[in-house]
Amino acid sequence: RDIDLYAMWTVNDYEVTFDSNDGQGLLNTILVKYKNLINKPVDLYREGYTFANWNTMQDGSGRVWNFNEDLMQDENITLYAQWNVNNYSVEFDLNGGNINNNPSQQINFNEYILEPKNPTKDGNTFTGWQLEGTTKLWDFATDKMPASNIKLVAKWDTNEYAMTFDQNYNDVKTTYTYKYDTVVVADVEPTRNGYNFNGW
Repeated sequence: RDIDLYAMWTVNDYEVTFDSNDGQGLLNTILVKYKNLINKPVDLYREGYTFANWNTMQDGSGRVWNFNEDLMQDENITLYAQWNVNNYSVEFDLNGGNINNNPSQQINFNEYILEPKNPTKDGNTFTGWQLEGTTKLWDFATDKMPASNIKLVAKWDTNEYAMTFDQNYNDVKTTYTYKYDTVVVADVEPTRNGYNFNGW
């Protein structure tokens, strides 16, 4: 009697490695059978970025993996997380000052904020931009955009001015220093023989 023998095959398993590409999250290398769908992992977290997709190349130049359609290849593969950098707003609070143009900006995470022109304020000297809620003065040469919207508040030092009271006949002068926009306290009224004092 003739006998037919049939080849028997076992579907191979291949490794799928998920690379977070600077992201954070728990990732495991998994085994997937040839021509099976790969289970999509949970989205990862990366400060200042939004997760975009999984790609066969680290720089995103490869194939964007479609977990609903793409089947496992006959080799081990690595899929790399791809990220879009987030954009955040910078609001400048003039704190009573004036400036020609609104300096508000939209800046990508970890990039430098453009330093606006210094504002002006009568009787005050501008000393820098202070990060709201802190005592930190923003350094536009070294500080970079955080992963949140921020407000920079103009910091002012009130100017001081000298006020001199001259008795206007005997070379007696008294000088006091006052901060801008504060009440000036009059000096003691002078006396002069043969005259009535009428005021300063």
